Amino acid sequence: GDTLDVISAEGETTWRLEFFGDEVEHGPASADDATLDARPAFPAVYCRRCGRSGWAVKLAPVGDDLDPDDATIRRDRVQHTGRVRTLIHAPREAELWRSGNTIEGLRWFSVKNRQITVDAPDEHDPDFIDGWILPVLTTVGVEAEHQALQDSCPSCGQTDAIRFLGSAIATLLSVSLTTLFGAQSLDEREKRALVFTDSVQDAAHRAGFVQSRAHTFTLRSTLRSALDAGELNLEELVATTISQAADNQAKRYRLLPPDCADRESFKPFWEKEHVRQAPKAVHSRVNRRIAFDAALEFGLNAHLGRTLELTGSVAVDINAGSREHLEALANSAFKSTGFSLQLDVDDDLRDNPSTKSRADIRVGWVRGILNRIRTQGGIQHPWLDTYCREDGRRWLVWGGRRRDEGMPAFPTGRPAPAFPRVGSAKADGDGLDPVLGATSWYAQWTSRLFGTPGADGARLAGQLLHHLSEAGVLSAVMSKTDARVYALPPDRIILRAAHVSDLEAGYHLLECDTCRALTPGGKETTTQLAGLPCFSPRCPGTLTPKAMADGFYRHMYASFAMRRIVAREHTSLLDDVTRLAYEDGFKAAVSTPDAPNVLVATPTLEMGIDIGDLSAVFLSSLPRTVAAYTQRVGRAGRLTGNALALTYVTGRGEHLPKLGDPLSMIDGQVRPPATYLNAEEILRRQYTAALADTIARDPKGIHPKRATGALGSIEAGSYLGALIALGEARGEFFDLFCHAFPTLTAGTKAMLANWLTPEDGPGTSPFAHRLVEASKAWHHDVETLEFRIKTVQ
Repeated sequence: GDTLDVISAEGETTWRLEFFGDEVEHGPASADDATLDARPAFPAVYCRRCGRSGWAVKLAPVGDDLDPDDATIRRDRVQHTGRVRTLIHAPREAELWRSGNTIEGLRWFSVKNRQITVDAPDEHDPDFIDGWILPVLTTVGVEAEHQALQDSCPSCGQTDAIRFLGSAIATLLSVSLTTLFGAQSLDEREKRALVFTDSVQDAAHRAGFVQSRAHTFTLRSTLRSALDAGELNLEELVATTISQAADNQAKRYRLLPPDCADRESFKPFWEKEHVRQAPKAVHSRVNRRIAFDAALEFGLNAHLGRTLELTGSVAVDINAGSREHLEALANSAFKSTGFSLQLDVDDDLRDNPSTKSRADIRVGWVRGILNRIRTQGGIQHPWLDTYCREDGRRWLVWGGRRRDEGMPAFPTGRPAPAFPRVGSAKADGDGLDPVLGATSWYAQWTSRLFGTPGADGARLAGQLLHHLSEAGVLSAVMSKTDARVYALPPDRIILRAAHVSDLEAGYHLLECDTCRALTPGGKETTTQLAGLPCFSPRCPGTLTPKAMADGFYRHMYASFAMRRIVAREHTSLLDDVTRLAYEDGFKAAVSTPDAPNVLVATPTLEMGIDIGDLSAVFLSSLPRTVAAYTQRVGRAGRLTGNALALTYVTGRGEHLPKLGDPLSMIDGQVRPPATYLNAEEILRRQYTAALADTIARDPKGIHPKRATGALGSIEAGSYLGALIALGEARGEFFDLFCHAFPTLTAGTKAMLANWLTPEDGPGTSPFAHRLVEASKAWHHDVETLEFRIKTVQ
């Protein structure tokens, strides 16, 4: 009978969920919200590019009806099977459509009938009023299947954009650790953590994932601190960031991503006592990698996640000259294409001063084109020169990338840097951003600005890029198909620390009034783009200034207190030397830059290993018993009694009841371990182990180093032979063993004595027979494995 009110990210839609056992009833929080009902019980999805949300559904093999099975939607999306479609909730587009606007991809989702229809419902239809029919955007046309497989957003059109709502444990774990390690008020020695997981594979994966993801936040903090010196272009930012590290080994180490820091070709950069001692080739390698990472942060990835731009930490502009210069470039593009220029202001513009003049639109056009190039990753870099000349051939940024220099990979499915390409011939690659063609982004956005046909918009955009290149704002190279490929020089990208007053005044963020997509930028950029059409080709909205609040991540990036997370796995698969090195480095707290401060361990670290004092433990898997939970969280807080213990629980399966009754684990009964020694098999095993301990303590005893020495033979002089002789001798050792367990009955002792008594001379006792069988079983396993190896070969 519990209820939960849910408010959408836009703050305008509210739902109420009512729980009845395992069932969930969806209903509007009030009558006013009836048309925004959350009745569809399908997996929730969102676009990581534009932020819009909706649902994932699966269509029947034919037609627009839904498949009767909704349970496999997530699996089919991941495996790219079935006709899975994304439906983006589109109430504003529906209002515009009813006002006479054409909205591409607008459909009506009938929940009761499980259909997606083109025909709009009557406004007085009870199902529409009650929220059973919803306006949605979805992919349509002959390319719908292909776009769905590419996870394209029906709103913004970006590929690899749709994600299921909700976070995996590894992501939540990374966010928690990043927040902890970025806390300003926490002592550096306290920035250590122990993470428990139940499998060796999870330990390796989560250690790598946490370390890699956390480096992104560390790099952002480092780049932000370099801007304390004032306004810098992208080239200057990289140089300043490296120079600030100077002779501090830890600061130099934190600049390098995990996939480079421990490689021999990068190690001299941070291992040397003085930075000048590192070879010039290493310095060049480091400079190229950091420059590439910075270009991604302010380019291809600028609008994805908690970036420096989206958090209001850094304002980004492109130095293209004065407003008059931009207008002149736009006018030159018009003249080159033969289109007439209308420089005067129309009467309707005089009557409405808030409407942008034609000159303002042309200036905004240039600014929008440049912003598009930057956010698509079209920033010049030596690693991408051949990529541009080869028309964006994917192999050059994937299998054939500069691995020796630390270039990251862009496999198929991950967006790669895209440069605008002007040429008629079809390119072999798929990584460039075509300009010519009526369906290109450049053609469509230009057409919406000036009301021209798509083909004319493409010609205008192509001429503008040409004039920007001649003016030095862009660089240009000729590809192998005689196409011209343009790039934005890094020294044209201007960065400055954003001020709170400018954020609150709306100078650093634009929002579409229809799809709510966000476009951050510097004051010059947002001023010139405000009032222009949304960058999404399918959205009829307009960009409007939006105020930003001073947030958590902005303070974290500005604090420069972010400690580099160095995560290592701690499992039974590690050799002793590596394991001890990790443990010693972890206990030292602040030692060498590459010493681990996060250990991701299997239950091997639950007990018996000294890892020093720490205050934070994270359980990325829920133990099965209260005793195991207590043992794991008890590793923290031994110094002061204060500890942070976070446990991540999946909302399904055997873990689900713990969400409803967490005290059953946190404050449950700890049952002490117990055994029944009068059980024959348990007692025999204990006695055999005691005999092995006796031989191990004897300096003159046989101490095998390998399995062959332990199980290979039972002859006299072998390890098993010595074990049999010691066991059958019984004597004083037998009495001491029995005395250690007062609860053993006389019958149990007699049973054990008979098990050790030879039946027909030395080596004929049931005990000896057990060891002989163990040796035979080992030999059989070895022979089987050797046979399999030969068969495979």
